[in-house]
Order: sequence, then structure tokens, then C-alpha cells
Amino acid sequence: MKISAENMKIVRQFNAGPEKVFEAWINPQLMKKWLFTTEHTNIIAKSDAQVNGTWHIVDRRDGEDYVVTGDYVEINRPNKLIITFELPQYTDVTHSLNIDFIPIENGCEMTFKQTLIIPHEKRKSEKIIAKSEGNYTSLSEQAWDTMFKELKYIVEKNEF
Repeated sequence: MKISAENMKIVRQFNAGPEKVFEAWINPQLMKKWLFTTEHTNIIAKSDAQVNGTWHIVDRRDGEDYVVTGDYVEINRPNKLIITFELPQYTDVTHSLNIDFIPIENGCEMTFKQTLIIPHEKRKSEKIIAKSEGNYTSLSEQAWDTMFKELKYIVEKNEF
């Protein structure tokens, strides 16, 4: 199997300080409201927020469980977080997320970077690979956009 990588960067601003936005990434009571799940579909949210600690989300939709797991690689509260995530029922690929939280007037700017690891069948042409990379990146951006809208609601409405 061939693998390619695409770098994705998303910047969002929040009317909440870096501490709140950072906390929403590591506190399981907040994670279950937005990170790969919703409060209505989440059945497990665990977090051992320390370097080399792990996090775990299980989302149940239409009777099926969707599992997301990851590790904490770097924690510099409330400025920077580097974590990994995997979707073990779909692939053995580990994705890396690098999130920076910058104080701005009236809140925080979050810069989110993900290296998308995209598996391909060996026989695919470069043209097909390029198209699938674009599709994969677009779908990933849409998924994160949906999650970040919920994150914004949570931190700005004091859903703590």
C-alpha cells in the first residue's frame, strides 16, 4: 500500500481565553460534547492528560460504536498541545495534531495543524492519488469545521 501525506491548517478565533479552549481538548466532560462525538451520542470519554497519557472516545450512532483513541505527546498549558489520534476500526494509521492557543483581544486564536496520512492502493495513478488526496483533505476539513463550531459554542457559552 502506498501512503501520502497532506498538511492541513485551520485557524479559528474564540471569544474565550486560551485556558478555556485548551481545557476543552483535555477534559473528558467537555471532550464528550464535541471531539469526534456529541453529548447525545457519546458513551465513553476518557483522558489522562499528561505526556504519554492517552485519551479515548466512543460514539454510538445507529447502534454502532465508533472508537477514537490517541496519545498526549506534548502539553504546554494553555499554549500548545500535540496529540495523536487513531480510528482503529478503519485503519492502523496514526494522525498527529498540533494545536496552538494564542491570546488575542477578547479571546483566543487556535491554530490547528494535522498531517493527513492517506493510504492508497499500489496500482493507483498519480492523478487518482492527487484527486483522492484533495477529497480526503476536503472531508477532513469539513469534519473539523463541524467539530470546531461545537467547540466554539461550548467555550463561548460557558458550557463548563
